[in-house]
Amino acid sequence: MGAEQCLKAVKPLTNDIGDAIIDHAGDLIEGFIDKQLLPVELIYKVWGKVKLKIQQDPDPKIYWLKNPGPAVWNGESYIMPIVDNTTVLPRDHHVYLFVHGIENQGINDAFEFYKSFEKEAKMFYLEDDRRSFKEIFIVSYNVKMSEEIKNTILDGFAKVVEDIVIGQGPLMLAAVFWKELERRAIKTGNILIPFLSKMLENYNTGYVITHSLGSYVMAHAAHQAIRSNPNVLKLFNVWLAIAPAVPCNAFANPNDGDNFSLAPGICETYYEGSRYENQFGMKIFYSSNDIVLNTAYTLAKGYPAMGSIGAYARGRIYPFKNINVTRQVGTTHQTSGDNGYFHLIGPRIRLILGTIIEGAIDNKLENMCLYENKENCKSSPILN
Repeated sequence: MGAEQCLKAVKPLTNDIGDAIIDHAGDLIEGFIDKQLLPVELIYKVWGKVKLKIQQDPDPKIYWLKNPGPAVWNGESYIMPIVDNTTVLPRDHHVYLFVHGIENQGINDAFEFYKSFEKEAKMFYLEDDRRSFKEIFIVSYNVKMSEEIKNTILDGFAKVVEDIVIGQGPLMLAAVFWKELERRAIKTGNILIPFLSKMLENYNTGYVITHSLGSYVMAHAAHQAIRSNPNVLKLFNVWLAIAPAVPCNAFANPNDGDNFSLAPGICETYYEGSRYENQFGMKIFYSSNDIVLNTAYTLAKGYPAMGSIGAYARGRIYPFKNINVTRQVGTTHQTSGDNGYFHLIGPRIRLILGTIIEGAIDNKLENMCLYENKENCKSSPILN
């Protein structure tokens, strides 16, 4: 039996083990809730008090970044027109679609989200002919907690516990806010569905990069788009779902919660062990120590997030790959800075995108992985 056949034989067992771990985590959280060790009931009660008061229009927009290289690497002002019904996409170009997560609002935050990714990905660091075929689109929506919303939630806590609330407890506030965040994410996902159809009409393909709640936005959009038009299947080569704030069973079919079972089908099929394994398919980056997903998300949903434990594989319709980066990112959830997700998994991002930079510290390792398909890629402390 060859190596590829061995991998195919072992893969179902690997999925079963992963699913068993997720089952155990779900049971553990349910046990904590039953024993009132997690204040989920308190969060629900406060949510009931404030949900209508904190509703806002997320004001979703898709921006087309016209000068990614100069804006990021040369310090030029960004040029980002809004995509609307009249926008014509260049035919056959590669689309890179970015969807940010929580605590972002407006065009500046959208650009900064992309900028922090580009600083690690280095897609436009070098001058080359491929640049003209890469188009950057960034989704912007309001998921920032204002002072008014903070005060409203604090007042909700005070009414539920019948006492004055001292301090702010940002993760508890975020837990109450989360259902509103998901409502805004769905509204944002709805504007992406026509954009995906526009890509299909112009023979575009490419990559989608989502973080945190942005993965919820994309999961909703992809699932609904495929339901209404199966031709959008395999529209993207790769989907990088980084710390996804999505229920860990959302891609299982059927499930008893948020059902996005068709969503992974938006990108090309991933084959374990293929020499093109890195260049295709959905990749879910998760850390079991993620501070936001293990606290605010779990309190809000009463169930683990994909970004803290991976995605449940049993019963899935389309394949995906869970990538455990706990050792690299630890408790991190944010994307920017030296301790941000993008920097900490930078070598793997460049591996997937194929952006090798002359003189980079990990240049030798990345070259071996990309062009020689060496086994040590899988065991490398840099890439795993």
